Amino acid sequence: MFVLREVLAYSYAEIASMLAGTEANCRQLFHRAKERLRSGKSRSSRSREQKRKLAQRFVNAMREGDGNELTRVLADDVGLWADGGGRVVAARRPVLGRDSVVQLLLGIQRWAQTHGYARDWIKVELVEVNYDPAMLVREDRGIDSVFVCSIEGDAITGIRVVRNPDKLVYLARQLGATPESFGSSVRTR
Repeated sequence: MFVLREVLAYSYAEIASMLAGTEANCRQLFHRAKERLRSGKSRSSRSREQKRKLAQRFVNAMREGDGNELTRVLADDVGLWADGGGRVVAARRPVLGRDSVVQLLLGIQRWAQTHGYARDWIKVELVEVNYDPAMLVREDRGIDSVFVCSIEGDAITGIRVVRNPDKLVYLARQLGATPESFGSSVRTR
């Protein structure tokens, strides 16, 4: 809910429609999420290092197009939400469930290969965005996308993909101001 409102900039009415709830309930959920973030308490009992290792497995699986490893690191009920800002290709609706998310992720990699994006043109690295591990995808022109991973227990439970060029400009500025390592906390809008 928080990501839909804060990162992907959906209105409360749109979120209510997506989640089959009411606008008032969405406002309350958003308020609670903001309060939890302010408190600094983590939802996951996993350490940053454990989360980083799991996210690195995800990044490696994406690099190699390894569907079996993707299946191992994703929760059964994983969700993927994407934001292209209406300007670049991105999934228009949430993708839910491990099999569907794996198919989409492998499809993204196949599409890149068939459209001339050679592996040596694309740089994939692990960074931290809003205190969550994230896969940053760069190409010759700059940042292409960021895949922010929500982790609970031993699995990735959510992936937020930002491809919206306006939001990536903000992210690029943040990355320019901080080291491009997992230890840096890049905050998105």
